[in-house]
Amino acid sequence: MYVNSYTQRKKFVLAMTPLDETVADFLCLTIQETAACIVDMENDSSLYIPDVGTQAKFGSYTVDNLREKSTSYSVNRVLRISYNGRGGPKEHTVSHYEYTGWPDNAEVPESAKNFLHLVKEVETKSASGSVIAHCKTGGGRCGMFAAVWTILEKTGIEHEVSIFNTVRQLRARRPNALCTSEQYAFCYECVREYLQTFDIYSNFS
Repeated sequence: MYVNSYTQRKKFVLAMTPLDETVADFLCLTIQETAACIVDMENDSSLYIPDVGTQAKFGSYTVDNLREKSTSYSVNRVLRISYNGRGGPKEHTVSHYEYTGWPDNAEVPESAKNFLHLVKEVETKSASGSVIAHCKTGGGRCGMFAAVWTILEKTGIEHEVSIFNTVRQLRARRPNALCTSEQYAFCYECVREYLQTFDIYSNFS
């Protein structure tokens, strides 16, 4: 499902975390979109991610984990996805962020501050490229990521934002995004955190 950010059409692709039978399709999507970043909103490594310095094969696709480093809230990787099938070989390198700061049994992430750090890191890496965000439902957690990104983007540019309208527009595209009052409230918490530290970000004055 394609979702717009405030400034870019089809900035996000919201997807379900790939299963055994859909990994090849997910890797195909990543190459076709020439995605700049993948954001993995699960709290454990997805099955398409091999150990650092190794590779895994899924049909005509091979994934190499070139680099990996951990922070208190994420595991950051560089993945190389190679295709060797009909139509000739293709290769694409993508930044991968696995967010570990959202416990499985929690409605929202543990820290608005850390969630903002994730958004800003991915924003820096993706520039004009697209971002594939995935979670188990294809909407709940990755929908939160897209919503907070868009809210902060508009706040930084317009110095005002309607969280209600932003969430409503997102849910028109992805009805299972931000389904709880806790998740809605977390968007406000992220804005408050952003405004308290706006001097860190050069796009807000």
